[in-house]
Amino acid sequence: NGAPKIFQFPGGRSIPREFNSKGAGSGVIVRSDGWILTNDHVVGGADKVSVTLHDGRVLPGVVRRDYLSDLAVVKIEASGLQQVEFADSDKVKVGQWAIAFGSPFELNDTMTVGVVSARQRQKLISENGERTGYPFAMKS
Repeated sequence: NGAPKIFQFPGGRSIPREFNSKGAGSGVIVRSDGWILTNDHVVGGADKVSVTLHDGRVLPGVVRRDYLSDLAVVKIEASGLQQVEFADSDKVKVGQWAIAFGSPFELNDTMTVGVVSARQRQKLISENGERTGYPFAMKS
């Protein structure tokens, strides 16, 4: 996160050091003017965020987070982007196939498949002493 760390050596000497960490994740463009939906755990704790588009452009992004729902949006300065088309989530049924596309761990063009196992499920989890939930569950 770029914050200085202090190391103490025998004899009283301390040396301030900075550490930079880098992560990667994926999101989906939800508005043609540069709004991107991702997970909070993808951008949580980041000092800087950059977005790489399929055409190769790398743009800085501003993050808005909601850790309770594990959702975040990133705003980039762009226009005319192709946005995702949402389906009607009320029509999803338990047992239907689900497909997710993304680039986890910088692995481009990744796809995974699964099955919808439940609707209206809520779960509280604890990470680093903070409770996080998913309060926006689907209706049954």
